[in-house]
Amino acid sequence: GCVPVVTALEGNVAHLKHGENALLIIEPENETGVVGQGIALVQQLAENKAFMQGVSNNAHQYATIHFYRQKFMVAYQKLLLVD
Repeated sequence: GCVPVVTALEGNVAHLKHGENALLIIEPENETGVVGQGIALVQQLAENKAFMQGVSNNAHQYATIHFYRQKFMVAYQKLLLVD
């Protein structure tokens, strides 16, 4: 039931969409900006419980579909059982 608040790095944006299933922090190379944006995004969640619940639900649904246990096990088996 959490809301991902993450930097908009390539691996994150491959799965997460700002305002849909996560909140993305732009310009991850700017450390001060990252902290400020992170604080602002968490405040946004705290001030709008309905928005927070919607993004949380979407994040959970996405994770359930794309990152379930069996899928990970098959991927690890392929990785570790190379010919």
